[in-house]
Amino acid sequence: MSSPFDLALWVLWVLCPVLAIFIPALVEKRLMRLMTLRAPAAAQRESTARLPEVRSATRLDYDEYSAAAPMPGAASARQELEQRWIALFRKAFWADLAACGAYAVLPALAVALTGVPGAHWELGLLVVLVYLVLAVTRYFLHFPSFSIGDGQLGASREQGLDLVVSMGQAGSSPLGWPSLVLRAIRVVSMPRYRLWLTGFIIVICLHVGIDALRRPALYDTDIKALYAALVLAALAHAGLTLHLFIMARQIGGPHLLVLRVFGVHDNTPFTFGKALAVWRMFGPYFTVIDHALWRHEHRKFTAGAVGRMALLVFTVYWAFKLMPLLLGPASVWEPVAVLAFVLAGLTAYAWLFARLLEADFIRDKAQLVRSLAQLERWPRGIDLGFRSLEVPCYDDTWKLAVDEFLKRADVILMDLRGFSAQRLGCEYEVNVLMDAVPIERVVFLVEAGGDHLAVDALLQECWRQLAATSPNHGRVAPKARVFLSRAGDNHDVRSLLGVLVQAARSGIQQAAD
Repeated sequence: MSSPFDLALWVLWVLCPVLAIFIPALVEKRLMRLMTLRAPAAAQRESTARLPEVRSATRLDYDEYSAAAPMPGAASARQELEQRWIALFRKAFWADLAACGAYAVLPALAVALTGVPGAHWELGLLVVLVYLVLAVTRYFLHFPSFSIGDGQLGASREQGLDLVVSMGQAGSSPLGWPSLVLRAIRVVSMPRYRLWLTGFIIVICLHVGIDALRRPALYDTDIKALYAALVLAALAHAGLTLHLFIMARQIGGPHLLVLRVFGVHDNTPFTFGKALAVWRMFGPYFTVIDHALWRHEHRKFTAGAVGRMALLVFTVYWAFKLMPLLLGPASVWEPVAVLAFVLAGLTAYAWLFARLLEADFIRDKAQLVRSLAQLERWPRGIDLGFRSLEVPCYDDTWKLAVDEFLKRADVILMDLRGFSAQRLGCEYEVNVLMDAVPIERVVFLVEAGGDHLAVDALLQECWRQLAATSPNHGRVAPKARVFLSRAGDNHDVRSLLGVLVQAARSGIQQAAD
C-alpha cells in the first residue's frame, strides 16, 4: 500500500503539466502590466518628439516582391550568406575532429614513450568514442540545409517534446528502445548543446588528470604520463574551441531591426519562428518584445517547462526520502511537508522569473546602449549563430528603443500584416522610419490578401509629412520595397530573406559612402 508521502508525490507529478502552464501565464500577466507603466524616474530620458515637418511633393511608389515574383539578384545575395554559414559549420566539425585526434594521439604518444599498457587508458578511449559519435552525428544529421523541401530551413531541429513522446512509445516494439537511444543522441548532438558538451568533457578531463598528477603516492611515473597527456589534450581542446569562437566573432553580418503591429499572435510564428530563425545565421537582429512574442518564445506547454517542474519534484522526492534517516519516520508530516516545500519552491521560482524579467525592462538610453555594446562584444551564441536583442520596454521607453535601434540597423523589416484602419498602433514606427532611414533600407511585409488600401494610406500619409532632416527628401520617383506574404511557408521565407539581404547591402553601401 502506498504511503501518504508517495500519494502526495504522485499528485505533484500529475500537477507538473498544470504548473508548467500556470507559472508562465502569471509571468505573462506581469509582463503586460509592466508594459503599460511608465519607467521609474531614476534617470533623465531623451525626448522622442518629432522634428518639424516638410511636405513631400512626390508620391511614394512600390516595388512588390513575393515568392512568385522574387527580387532580381536576391537569391545570389542570400546564397552568399548561406554558404558562409555552411563554411563555419564545417570548420566547427573539423575542430571537433581535431579535438578527437588530440585525445587519441597524445595518450598514444605517452604509451609509446613510457611503455605503459594501453589498458590503463579506458577514459581516453571513452572520450574519443563519445565525442566522435556526437561530432559525426551533429555534422550529418544537423548539417545546414536551405532547400525548400526542408521542414525547417537552415538547420534540423529536434524538439525535446518529441523525445518525451518517444519514451512513452519505446516499449511498443522490439526496436523501441534502440530507436529512443538514437533519438536521444540526435537531440544531444544538436548545435545548441555543442558548447555545453565541450565544456563538460574539458572540465572532466582536466579534473581527472590534475587530480591524478597531485597524488604521487597512488600512481607511478609512467602512468602519470598518461594523465599528463590527458590534461594536454583537454587544453588543446579548449584552445581549439576558443579559436573557433574568436574566428566566428570576426565574421560580422548585417544588423536587422524588426518592427511590427503589436499584439498579432498569428504573425509571430512566421516572423520569429521561421524567418528570423534563419536570419540569425546571417546576422543579429533587434526588436521590442510584446506579449505575442513573449508567448511565442515561452509557449505555455513545452518539454522544458514540464522538465523543470519534474526536476523540482524529483529533488524533493530524494530530499524527503533521506530526511527520515535524520529525523526518524514521520508519516503524518511527510505529505504536508512535501506540498509546502514544493509550493514554496514554485513561488520562489515564479518570483525570481518575474524579477529577472523586470530587470530587463529598458528604463533609459544608458541601459539600452550597454545592452547593445554587449551584443557587439559577443555577437555569437553557443551554437555559433548570431545573438539577438529582444528588449521589453515600459510605455514611455519603447519609442526610445526604436530610435536607438534605427541608428544601428542596416535593414529594417516593418511587418504590417494585420494592420487596418482600426489598428493604428504602428503609425509612429512608420513615421520614424521615413524620417530617419533611407527608404531603400526598409522592407514592408504585407499579407497578399490584407487591407492594402489601409497600408497604402498609412505609407502615403507618412511620406507626405517627412521631417525636415529626413534623408528621403529630394528623391526622384521614390519606391518602397514591399514583400507580399502568401502562404507563410519556406518559399516565402527564402524570398523574404533575399529581399532583406539586398536591402541590407544597400544600407551598408550607403553607410560606407
